Amino acid sequence: MSINFELLVQSGLSPLLNYCYHHYHARETRIVLKSIEDSKGPLPRQIVKYCDNYSRDAFGHHHSAGWLYMFCAVDVLPVNETGENWKPVLA
Repeated sequence: MSINFELLVQSGLSPLLNYCYHHYHARETRIVLKSIEDSKGPLPRQIVKYCDNYSRDAFGHHHSAGWLYMFCAVDVLPVNETGENWKPVLA
């Protein structure tokens, strides 16, 4: 029986690398969001909840929600109940 060490290393490191990648970006977005909120006020809970749901629906996971928080904090949009045509506006 032969052991494929390359496959073994890749399969073991992939989840760890994914975790590190998303953890780093989550930390970066929290830092930027905090500085935006210090100047513009806190992001409403309704927007935070909507960003969480949108991230899960559109991307299949919550990892992108931090970026959506940042975009919304820069330009908070009214969120309609259906969420249709929702996009962060970059000015």
